Amino acid sequence: MEVPKTPADRLTGIYNDLINASNPKKEVTQSSTEAPVEQAAKVETPTPATQVESATEDFDVNSWDETPEVTEAPKAETPTPSFDFNSFVKDIGFEESEPEKVKQRIKELKSKPSELEGLPEPLKKAIEFAKQGADYLSYLKINSVDYGKLDPVQVYEQKLFADVKEMNPNATPEQLQEAFSEELSKTSQVVKYQQGKAIRDQYVSYQRQQEQEYERAVQSELQAQAAKKAEADAKLISTVEGLSEIGGLKLKANHKQDMVEAIRSGRMQKELFFNEKGEYDYKNMAEVYFLKKNLNKILSHISKTTQTKAKKEVLDDLQNAQIKVSSEKPNVEEDKRSPQEIYVETLRSNWRK
Repeated sequence: MEVPKTPADRLTGIYNDLINASNPKKEVTQSSTEAPVEQAAKVETPTPATQVESATEDFDVNSWDETPEVTEAPKAETPTPSFDFNSFVKDIGFEESEPEKVKQRIKELKSKPSELEGLPEPLKKAIEFAKQGADYLSYLKINSVDYGKLDPVQVYEQKLFADVKEMNPNATPEQLQEAFSEELSKTSQVVKYQQGKAIRDQYVSYQRQQEQEYERAVQSELQAQAAKKAEADAKLISTVEGLSEIGGLKLKANHKQDMVEAIRSGRMQKELFFNEKGEYDYKNMAEVYFLKKNLNKILSHISKTTQTKAKKEVLDDLQNAQIKVSSEKPNVEEDKRSPQEIYVETLRSNWRK
């Protein structure tokens, strides 16, 4: 039994007849189940800003120095080691091992005269002042004469001659000698000794007074130097502790400790300005001066160069991705239907609904 045609079927038949009549060679194909043309999948490419952010999000700017920070480990309690007499004697370089012989050897060393043994006391003190960095020559000048050992009679005669010369400024040497002998004959030997001793004591007292003033001045200078050094050390430590970064690089505790120690000990000057022979290292000097003077410009230049290089790499990657996407054509079959066929197919589909 023939199935009755719907109006859409009749319209389609009429349209096909018209198409065949106008173009008998063209074969009309219909497909009500044609799948829609799938568009090529859109490839998302990250923007340059996104790529830069992605490339740097895992980079730690504080990891420029991987040296671990030095922290003081807790002191572990260790048992007191037992004393080994033989090992101790061997370690200090004694050939004797018997206790009595070791005692005798120690006594000999203690009784051995020091390097300053036999030197005059003023010279010993001058050496000590020299070790402290004081003006030891001034001390030696004060003690150039040991007045305590002078003969009182000679002291008296020297003082008498000086007085006679002062009272006769225009006298000839012969006249001075005659006047001096005349005055000297008026004084007995006992008086000469007594007066000479009194004069000598004055000299000794004045010399001791000069020594004390010198020692006080040295101590005052040493205290001032110590106070100045302590103030400088405190300022140095405070300054370094206040630094959190240099040139954008974060400082760790070990960096600060190294800087403080290098400056205080003079190691910084030795490493930066001198070579291994102890001579001036002019190349190092020039480099340090240049870097210090132009540090901000150098950092700005490095930053701009790095940013430019990163942007170029991102743009190159983006361009390569776009070229790859445009060259890959989607595998989609071409729809060869005419507009009229598409129109009739649409009417037919809508009519069935």
